[in-house]
Amino acid sequence: MMGPKTVSRPVAQGTESARALIVKLVIIIYWLLIFEGAFRKWGFSSLHKFIFFIRDPFVLWVYFLAIRNGMWPRGTLFRLGFTLGLLFLPLGLLQAVTNDLNPMVVVYGWKMYFWYLPLAFIIGQQFRGKDLAMIFRHSLLIAIPMAVLVFLQYRSPPQALINQTYSAESTIMTVSRGIVRASGTFSVAAALGTFVGSTFSMALAAWLMPRNQRPLSFRVLVISSASVLVTLLLCGSRTAFFQVGTILIAGIISSLLVQGTRKRMKAILLPQAFAIIGITLFLTVFSESYGAMKERQLVALDAEGSPIRRVLGPIASTVEVLPEMSLLGSGIGTGSPGGAVLGRGTFGAFLREDEWPRTLQESGIAGFLYIAYRIALSFSILTGAVDAARKRNNTMPLILFSFAGIILSTGHIIFQGTSNGYGWLFAGFCMAANKLGKTPVRT
Repeated sequence: MMGPKTVSRPVAQGTESARALIVKLVIIIYWLLIFEGAFRKWGFSSLHKFIFFIRDPFVLWVYFLAIRNGMWPRGTLFRLGFTLGLLFLPLGLLQAVTNDLNPMVVVYGWKMYFWYLPLAFIIGQQFRGKDLAMIFRHSLLIAIPMAVLVFLQYRSPPQALINQTYSAESTIMTVSRGIVRASGTFSVAAALGTFVGSTFSMALAAWLMPRNQRPLSFRVLVISSASVLVTLLLCGSRTAFFQVGTILIAGIISSLLVQGTRKRMKAILLPQAFAIIGITLFLTVFSESYGAMKERQLVALDAEGSPIRRVLGPIASTVEVLPEMSLLGSGIGTGSPGGAVLGRGTFGAFLREDEWPRTLQESGIAGFLYIAYRIALSFSILTGAVDAARKRNNTMPLILFSFAGIILSTGHIIFQGTSNGYGWLFAGFCMAANKLGKTPVRT
């Protein structure tokens, strides 16, 4: 059992078997999220457009089981999100008519906005400590071969087979000095940064647990944690470094919330130990990668301004887009790569880079409701995580949220498929982690 023990109530055997099947299906969805990119670029590149939807039948299966067995989510936040999803259906149809769009564009857009939302709440209500432990264990074990793959991509030239993309229209990104921005098993480099953030949060959360509650043995946890650090230092993603920094800060903040001197000292010292080890490796063993990242950051500073300006950029660009947005919007899905392919048959210029202004451009006035909902859901999960740390000495939810909260509130959920999957799945994992130590609601 991971973290504080969950007090359980007797459940019907059929209901428990359905819950166990839902857990297995979610784990399959999670594995596909990590490995579908490998299928798209190395296994079946000619079918990459169809492989993008490979997770959807399993999600539909989860929904069928939840409805059939009385496990469909409850609660005000879920009802608000579900209602918002229903309201966006006629909005999308109206946008297709008024903007002369291919109806499949708004269908795809609606999928990116809402398809995974019920799944997050089902995970939050049905996952137990042992199920989260399995997710942690799988993720941290996958991190070991992922580090090997990323190292090989880092050492290989852009034209090497190991660095190929799934489409001739998809460019191979570099950090600088001809060093490839690694993508691991994912179809795009940005997705690897998301994997790094998620596994780093799990590694730190695991180290903060009592030894008898950790999902891996001490030796394996050391190897997997080192693998996560190696992947971070070689991935070439500034976003990944920002996510890891946020996670480290969350770990230190958790020391102010938990009770007990030993627990507090671990929460203070472990993040600092991770930071010191990572910086030392970056400046010595991986100094070439450090130099490339330093050059990339200098170029970015000229183009984007200071890091603070980049962090505040989404707010500024949201204000800038207000005079440009229309009442109905350009059409949900029109600002994403998938929508561009469905609408124009090719990749092309997208809408704004940041998520909030893109949402407003796509959805018009209704976009404010969608943004507000994601912020409200994020805040609800955060308050639950703080409560878990204060009342039950459980730092795991806050550590997980320090990764997931950024994606859920401002990340590219409506733009990129991997961020979409990670955002909603980890919202569910965070909700489930918030319940550890509580008596679950009878379903």
